[in-house]
Amino acid sequence: MKKIIKSLLMIMTVFFLTACGKEEKLQFDLVKIKESSKIKELFPSAEVVNKDDLIRIYDLDLSSMEEYLIVVPKVADKADMYMVIKSQEGKMDEVRNEVNNFTDKYVEQFNLYQPEEASKINNRLISIKGDYLFYIIGDKTNDLLKEFMEYKRVED
Repeated sequence: MKKIIKSLLMIMTVFFLTACGKEEKLQFDLVKIKESSKIKELFPSAEVVNKDDLIRIYDLDLSSMEEYLIVVPKVADKADMYMVIKSQEGKMDEVRNEVNNFTDKYVEQFNLYQPEEASKINNRLISIKGDYLFYIIGDKTNDLLKEFMEYKRVED
């Protein structure tokens, strides 16, 4: 009887470990996020920041980022923005540090000229899902994050 139980436990363990070995990758379609009419409604009058401006104006080091979408208002008097960043594998800590450094500078800049906007930055939403970091500053952060989740897919 003990041998049967041990055998069953070993078989169950093998099946359990086999099922755990299947790693699902979470993916988000940044092109569809950028083009989403619902997201544009939640974040009107916005423009995508190009790579050169991310480096020159926002002083972001993109080396740990595999893919990114960073959107800001067309008029620079608002702090509202969102970032969807996919880190390179194993580089999420570097991405998080880069975003934290950016935030420190961003708050400092708005504290000087528009302190009411700096309070929005302090109330930002940061969420990590798999290899993706979502960074949202604005009035409808939870609604925006919910919309981003509409563009996720799971791949094996």
